[in-house]
Amino acid sequence: MAKHDVKKTTITFSLDKNLIDEIESEASSQGISVNARLNNILTQFFNFQKIVQEYGEQIVPKKSFQFYIDMIDEEDHVKHLEESIYEIIRVLIYQQNLPLTIKNIIDVFLKNGAITSGAFNSVQNLTDHNGNLIILVKHSYNLKWSRCCSKTLKNLFFNLFNFNVEYEVFSNSFILKFLERNII
Repeated sequence: MAKHDVKKTTITFSLDKNLIDEIESEASSQGISVNARLNNILTQFFNFQKIVQEYGEQIVPKKSFQFYIDMIDEEDHVKHLEESIYEIIRVLIYQQNLPLTIKNIIDVFLKNGAITSGAFNSVQNLTDHNGNLIILVKHSYNLKWSRCCSKTLKNLFFNLFNFNVEYEVFSNSFILKFLERNII
């Protein structure tokens, strides 16, 4: 079900004025309505909490997470990420009754789950002049995290959809480029 096909329900509740002011400011800076921003906040929180409760996940401070990135062998980290990511993606996508597609992985897992969890700061998907899907991911960690995530996602898209992906890594970001054209 596409986002624009989702039925809406109107409810009324009270929020602190300071909170509303912050939400209005964020919505304005993002160029979206307050209603859309509140929907985003509630959806992210709800989905994140579901995973935390279902899997008993822990919230890890950024400094500790960086320590784990630095201390774990890169190939072991990729292997662990690959094992975890399939389960997380399925939970996030299936709990919303969505099909497992590249677009849904981008929208639900990368743009929602991975950002909400703190793994990434932003995710942008574009199409280049040849029709190739490009995904730009920014994060707050290091080159090793870029390498681990880009390898994991490359393998994910190949294993799930048989799509070939090239990647380029930088200290706080990475780019994935799908070699097949017009895939979403």
